[in-house]
Amino acid sequence: MSIVQFMASNENRARYWLRSFAGWNAFSRRAPNAAHEGLASLVSRGWVSGIITQNVDRLHHRAAEGHPIVFPDGGILELHGTSHL
Repeated sequence: MSIVQFMASNENRARYWLRSFAGWNAFSRRAPNAAHEGLASLVSRGWVSGIITQNVDRLHHRAAEGHPIVFPDGGILELHGTSHL
């Protein structure tokens, strides 16, 4: 759903949030995969200065938990925002 569609009506916003709520349980149990882990490793070694992602699932952050990343917020920018507080 585009931002224009989201802002167009209360019904659209309710549908968006209902869909997000319905999928949250499965979505929140996902674990970082090898790509998330690999990128976290590159950042922690200083080979990459940070990560810009379109993902909103915080899996890059979860992968970084096992690495000594010294950048603010793990050096990870979530381009479209986040699904977490």
